[in-house]
Amino acid sequence: MDSPVPVVQPLSEFTLEGRLSLRTADEAVSGGLRWTRQKASDQIAVTTPMGGAVAEILRVGERIEVVDHTGRRSVTESGLRGLDQMLGFKLPLDYLPWWLAGTGREGESSRREYDREGRLAHLEQDGWQIDFQRYQRVADRFLPGKLVARRGVDMELRLVVDQWTLP
Repeated sequence: MDSPVPVVQPLSEFTLEGRLSLRTADEAVSGGLRWTRQKASDQIAVTTPMGGAVAEILRVGERIEVVDHTGRRSVTESGLRGLDQMLGFKLPLDYLPWWLAGTGREGESSRREYDREGRLAHLEQDGWQIDFQRYQRVADRFLPGKLVARRGVDMELRLVVDQWTLP
């Protein structure tokens, strides 16, 4: 069912704690996730299931720093394009704040399907297919508690949010 919905803005400030699984053609990572976004900055920490460091991504404007599990730092001043080059795959950081708000990125074509409560259940946008598998009540709104995003056959991101903190 395709139908228009009111524009929902991306989440510009939040902290989420949860779990993620990322599979690409060359590697797979799973573990804990803590993401704090404050307007133009992000701090994303990925840990092993036992709590050890996997990687940390720090973004302020176009400057992105990645620290891997060995403590090695990589820096780019080219924004998300530079991050994609460092990682070797396209991480959908420009889309995730929209998806985490339960909507697609504004101004781009998409195909949308909704559940019985009128919440986004499936989204196709920019080569990504996103299934919103669970929502949870956070303050006065419902936000995704679990989503699975796929791009082609060799990229899958699963994200489960255990706790939201909104300003």
